[in-house]
Amino acid sequence: MREKLSKRAQKFYRTNPEAYLELKEIEQRGTRICPGCEKEVELSLLECPECGHILRTSRWKDAWKWILGGTLLLMLGSGGSMILFFGNIPACDDPEVYQRLRGEFDHSLYATTLKLVSDSVMYYGPTQGMRLFQDRNCRALIETSEGAGVHVEYLLEHRFFRHHGMTMQIIPEP
Repeated sequence: MREKLSKRAQKFYRTNPEAYLELKEIEQRGTRICPGCEKEVELSLLECPECGHILRTSRWKDAWKWILGGTLLLMLGSGGSMILFFGNIPACDDPEVYQRLRGEFDHSLYATTLKLVSDSVMYYGPTQGMRLFQDRNCRALIETSEGAGVHVEYLLEHRFFRHHGMTMQIIPEP
């Protein structure tokens, strides 16, 4: 019997041997006394058949509320993170954007005719915060092999469920 009881119940019955003897007697009898009408009731019943007094409640009575609430929280959290992950356009000065812009200039016609050094890409302009589901206009400065600077304007395009796109154009010097 002691193996089936929780540690708290075992401690209670160790300090109160009379209560343990009463519990054993109730188990042997298979019935207990209803506190509402003082009649004997089977142990397996949830309520007294005579007076309707609730003897014990089901463990899973309110569990569906917790399961539903946890599922809703999980869905809201995953939906919010999906919006942030797929909807966010990186900032113009993000290292990933720099790497992609350098890759665009490495083997392009612009790089060979203007002798651009792709490692010299540097963003200029105001700092930009997070943008969800919107394109970003950015400007960068790239040096030529002679040391002169060339201004480049590029657009980071938002695309659903794909990597963001990039279109660029070199701004001619006035």
